[in-house]
Amino acid sequence: MNLLKNLLVAWRQYRHFHAALAELDDRSDRELDDWGVARGGIVGLAYAEAERRAGLSVVAGRSARAARDAAPAAAR
Repeated sequence: MNLLKNLLVAWRQYRHFHAALAELDDRSDRELDDWGVARGGIVGLAYAEAERRAGLSVVAGRSARAARDAAPAAAR
């Protein structure tokens, strides 16, 4: 049962990550700059957003607090 739960959590995280990445990737460089985010930083921001949406405590070995602190305040 634990294996099934872990698979569902991983699938939820995967979906949220790719949705957030697509949303950020569609933004112009100017919009990202207004938020204080470089185009190269959108992957990390997408991970933090996926973690928030999925309600996970750990993504890619980082705690929720560390991921949130790494995200620029304007993009939250």
